[in-house]
Amino acid sequence: MVDLAFCNVSLDSAHLHRMHEFLTDRGWVIIHPDYNTLDDNGMPTKPSTSWRYPDSFGGVALNSIEGGPYPLVCRFGIEWLDHPQYRLGLNVDGAGYMRGCPDHTETEHHLVIGNDAGELDLTEVGVLLDRLEPAARALNARDLIECRYFGPCGRDL
Repeated sequence: MVDLAFCNVSLDSAHLHRMHEFLTDRGWVIIHPDYNTLDDNGMPTKPSTSWRYPDSFGGVALNSIEGGPYPLVCRFGIEWLDHPQYRLGLNVDGAGYMRGCPDHTETEHHLVIGNDAGELDLTEVGVLLDRLEPAARALNARDLIECRYFGPCGRDL
């Protein structure tokens, strides 16, 4: 069990493995697996593990530069409900740029996935990903590049 003592939230290996299986079953992969500690079965062992959706941009591999484009990404976080009450959360970053037009802007979503009983509830995550994955796949790499370098879809920044 990993204890995030500064906010009284625990993330045990069962939660980490469940999240990993949930995402990899949907086609997600670990970001930089060589930087993460994986067990003998290829399961992540660190709460800092992040996953990306490789089908973002229609599966086209894009080099990332400062400001994007970024693929669809998930990572654990700590969500605060009413300070000092914290819950285990998941941060989901939509694919796109930090300052693109409305169609190309990366959006951040924060979901509470832990409850008082210490259970992991991925229902809302599935609903969100059912919406975000097709949108990430549909993003056109060329349109993203033009939006980034010529202003939000051709308009000056």
